Amino acid sequence: MIVLPQHLLLQETFDFSATHVSRSATCPPHKDGKSVGKSVLVSIGDYTGSSLVASGTPYKTYCRPVRLSGCSLVHCSTSDLVGSRYSTTYYVCSLRKSRTDQLVDDVLGSEDDGEVETDDDSSSCLPDED
Repeated sequence: MIVLPQHLLLQETFDFSATHVSRSATCPPHKDGKSVGKSVLVSIGDYTGSSLVASGTPYKTYCRPVRLSGCSLVHCSTSDLVGSRYSTTYYVCSLRKSRTDQLVDDVLGSEDDGEVETDDDSSSCLPDED
């Protein structure tokens, strides 16, 4: 189990076996084909626009982790990105099952309500003001 900093998660710990890092990428509506269970996505950078849209609802991911079931919910990013955005997604990869059997089995055995969760406290990412 990996423990991430509190400001990057909606709870104290989040089990994952893979990460995906992207720079200024936008994506069309899709479901994740290589993940199981919930994923956590968070973005940083000098940018505007490019919200995550899940089930028709837009979510801001700038320094605000969003947790969703990308394997079961259709999601995309809006194409109005201006600037440079760096996004990291933490997830359990179904392709790595041979290395993480118990983790994948635990995730597949847990209930997934299909809800999208956000963290409203983004203050840890805001620059210090003089």
